[in-house]
Amino acid sequence: MPGVPNAFVTFSDTLLDLSLSHCLLTPNERLAREYQIAHATAQHNAGREAWPTLTCMSLGRYLLSEYSRLQDLNLQCPRLLTRHELIGLAQGSAPAESSALIDTFLQAWETVARYEVDLNDPGFSHPRGHLFRQWHGAVSRELEQRTGQDSQGIVVEEQIGSLLAESELAPRLPLVLIDFDVITPAESRYLEQVASRTDVLRYDSLSDALHGLLEAQPSTSAASRLAEPKISSAEDLRREVAAAAAWAREHKLTHPEATIGIVVPTLAQDYELVLRQVGAVLDPHQGSRSPSFDIAAGTRLAEQAIWQHARYLLACATAEFDADDLTRIADSPFLGLSYLSDVCASWPRRLRKTVRLEHLQAWVRNDHFDALLAEIATLPRHASVATWSRHVLQILTAAGWPQQQALGSMQFQALKTIETLLSQFQADPDERRIDVAQALQRLDLRLGAQVFAPERPHADIQVLGMLETTGLSFDALWVCGLDEGSFPAKNLANPFVPRSVAQKYGVPRSSQQEELVFARTLLERWRRACRDGVVHFSYSSRGEDSEQLVSPLLREWSDGIDIAPDAPHPFARRGDAVLDGLFDHTGPPAKTEGMSGGTALLSAQAACPFKAFAEFRLKLRDPVKPGNFPDAMLRGTLLHDAMFHLVRENDNLPALQQLTRDDVERLAADAVDRLNLPLAADFIPYEVERLTSLLLDWLLLEQAREPFSVIALEETYELELGGLRLRVRIDRMDSVDGHDLVIDYKTGNVTLRGLTERPLRDAQLPAYSLIHDAIEGVYYAQVRTDTASLHGAARAAARIEGARLADLTHDWDEQRNAWRRDLTSLARDFVQGSAQVAPRDGACEYCHLQSLCRIGEHDG
Repeated sequence: MPGVPNAFVTFSDTLLDLSLSHCLLTPNERLAREYQIAHATAQHNAGREAWPTLTCMSLGRYLLSEYSRLQDLNLQCPRLLTRHELIGLAQGSAPAESSALIDTFLQAWETVARYEVDLNDPGFSHPRGHLFRQWHGAVSRELEQRTGQDSQGIVVEEQIGSLLAESELAPRLPLVLIDFDVITPAESRYLEQVASRTDVLRYDSLSDALHGLLEAQPSTSAASRLAEPKISSAEDLRREVAAAAAWAREHKLTHPEATIGIVVPTLAQDYELVLRQVGAVLDPHQGSRSPSFDIAAGTRLAEQAIWQHARYLLACATAEFDADDLTRIADSPFLGLSYLSDVCASWPRRLRKTVRLEHLQAWVRNDHFDALLAEIATLPRHASVATWSRHVLQILTAAGWPQQQALGSMQFQALKTIETLLSQFQADPDERRIDVAQALQRLDLRLGAQVFAPERPHADIQVLGMLETTGLSFDALWVCGLDEGSFPAKNLANPFVPRSVAQKYGVPRSSQQEELVFARTLLERWRRACRDGVVHFSYSSRGEDSEQLVSPLLREWSDGIDIAPDAPHPFARRGDAVLDGLFDHTGPPAKTEGMSGGTALLSAQAACPFKAFAEFRLKLRDPVKPGNFPDAMLRGTLLHDAMFHLVRENDNLPALQQLTRDDVERLAADAVDRLNLPLAADFIPYEVERLTSLLLDWLLLEQAREPFSVIALEETYELELGGLRLRVRIDRMDSVDGHDLVIDYKTGNVTLRGLTERPLRDAQLPAYSLIHDAIEGVYYAQVRTDTASLHGAARAAARIEGARLADLTHDWDEQRNAWRRDLTSLARDFVQGSAQVAPRDGACEYCHLQSLCRIGEHDG
């Protein structure tokens, strides 16, 4: 029938006649929607072109509509307490250290209110019960106070049935209740009041039977034949759902008009997995966006990507965060913070492991970032919920949220729902002042309580949770998840509501025995719900820790269990292709203009050509691992800075000999202050003391040297080798009796073997010897705790007394020529793109590239 989809319910002639004069009520909105579709189908099949609108809705929505009608008729009708207000009451009244239990408390509150549980029941005598009563009492007192202050009074949603019963508001139409299992006491009182003045009928769709409200619900044992199910097994839920979807696809191809159900009892928990897997099998090109199926349930609104990214930002805006958190918000498609990516890629060494956004201002030059920091700076210490909501929106707006171009249909729908809830926060009448952590928790609770299911077109294949099959019928049905550990389900009571109390007051499924009865009832309904008798049950053979069997409730049919095919995606195909191996150790020639790296590039090329190619051509540097204390490199930078200023102010031996401990300590303190180290204030004196000790040890060595003068500090030179132009920066150059010597400060271990090995291992000092022809010695100045020494190589006339010298095999000029040849060869190999994995001994020990070069596979 064009324009009218197939429905998962069928109107009997009796129900169709009643629908003209009665209001049909269902346990949930999904069933009501199916009756709307079925009604349109029935009217169309009867040849009608127009017909009266069917009045059909869930009982919950009906009571709310009658409450609204009562408000219209009675100006003194109490105001309905919103879910948002209830969360605020629960949060504001939470006992000490119980704020993490608010969600559990709200569930218990709803149970107690719906089933009118007496909190004075002896079953609440245990510690958790006492905590709940204390908390419940505090919320109730606050609610009573608000009720007294409100001119109309306040009512909670669970009390609407009682309110309507007391009002004696007559319904506009007689009522028909379809497929109800559970009716709460308040709902029952209302229906009894309605039944005293008009019809209230119960309709059982499986038997097409009508019964009076007060009659016992009849058994459906004689209603229709029971389908004999087939049983299948799959390794896990993903494969189980894939098998069900493949079966539904094949059934739909052979029966185009069929209505097919796929039931996943854990749909609420495994929604994303099920959505992706069903979409991949039914429509691999469109996946989860496919209109070929509809899916019930949804995810919590707080779990939607557009809000999660906003929440990451709010966390960073109000507390300390680390580099991973910053990367998360910088890369977000919903936030306009891509300008933070440079900081993420190269975390400044002067930052601590955890920082606040304002600490990044020295490294982020961007007007939008300044505007964001300005908004964060206006945050109060305490404010009302309405005030906090305005600040939240201002911060999100300053961060570019939401980026409209990143929104697909699903995230756009989620955004509109989030905006509606945020507007409720802005109108919140609660004037209590809370801090930012409490405000964000209120947001989390409210958005976490809202189930979000994006609108999808009605389809002939429905994916449903266990409870959503109530009242539906199918041409074919597949039910997943029926293993021995899950069906019957393990009864999980709310920790605040004792099991004995729940049973006493008629809370459904409050014991394991009731779970067993419920499971058996479901099995019978599923078998009766299939018009063509095609029922398929399945289970996962592998649990979290061990193998598992089919549910014992299904074992009478388990003689022939099929093994579901392992085909999670239709495009997945096993092949026998033979792979050809290709080894290419050469990259494209390097563009030498603007090449950075200095002597480190040549040292990397000497250690391993692949390492040099990856680090200096592909820019795959080892990322900085941030910490709350300075690492070895940052402490080395600190020492370099202190020694630079020490020597700049005292650039000859007599000046250095006049320095006192106080002078050195002042230089150390200035260096620590200048570099703004990531240290707590209490640790700064210790760092100054450590640095002072190092400088004094070095000063003793300097003061014992022969006369010298410093002729260059932190100077940069250009060095051209093999077509590669390098910028080389030296720490210091001394003149000793007319000889120029280069000195490079080192805080780590120093060895001279690399200067004379072939091929060349250490490129730094050899490169320094070539910066101009007057260089006659190159030295490492090792400055470590209790150790200050000089190590290097020099012309005989330029040797520093007391220095440890390399055993050169040539005189100085020949040695420099040999170094030039070796360095030129390394530079030429780099420029030509040499990138073979050929590490020297020890090169792999601290290398971060092993997962890329796969040196372990070569070794194997």
